[in-house]
Amino acid sequence: MDVNEEAMAAHKRAFLDFLDQDVGKGVYMQAVRDMVQNKRHRLIIGMDDLRNHNLDLARRVIRSPGEYMQPASDAVSEVAKNLDPKFLKEGERVMVGFSGPFGFHRVTPRDLMSSFIGTMVCVEGIVTKCSLVRPKVVKSVHFCPVTGAFLSREYRDITSFVGLPTGSVYPTRDDNGN
Repeated sequence: MDVNEEAMAAHKRAFLDFLDQDVGKGVYMQAVRDMVQNKRHRLIIGMDDLRNHNLDLARRVIRSPGEYMQPASDAVSEVAKNLDPKFLKEGERVMVGFSGPFGFHRVTPRDLMSSFIGTMVCVEGIVTKCSLVRPKVVKSVHFCPVTGAFLSREYRDITSFVGLPTGSVYPTRDDNGN
C-alpha cells in the first residue's frame, strides 16, 4: 500500500465510524437502509452531524473534498453492500452529498472567488438564465456482428473523482480489426 492508498483507507475508516457511530442503530444506518430499500443511490450527510462526530474531519472535507468524496462514497457503498449484497451492480456506487451550514463557505454567486478553488462551497442564489445542459456519455456498449461479442467502454473527464480522464473517441473496430 502506498501513502495515497493508506490515506484513502484511513479516510474510509473515518466515514465508516461516522456512519456506524451508534453500532447499527444510528440515523445514518437507518438512512442507508431506507436508501437500499427504495433503490436510491445518493446519501445526504448533514454537516452538523459530521461536525458533532468529528470536527476535524468536517473541516478537512470542506477544505479538500477531492481527498474525501471517494472514500465517503466507498464507505457508504460498503455499508449498503453489507445490508444487501444485490443492491449495487458491478461498477455502481453510492454517491454522497452534504447539506447544512458550511460557515463562510456558503456564498452567493457574486461572492464566489478563486480562493474557493479546490474547496467545497454551497452557492445560494436565484437562477435567472440557464444554458442548455448536454448529457455526458459515461459508458458505451458496442456489439460486433462478426464475432458476436460486446465491447464495453467507460468514459471519464476532469470532473470524475475516479481515475484519469479518458479519450472521448468511440471505438469503430475491435482488437482484431472487425
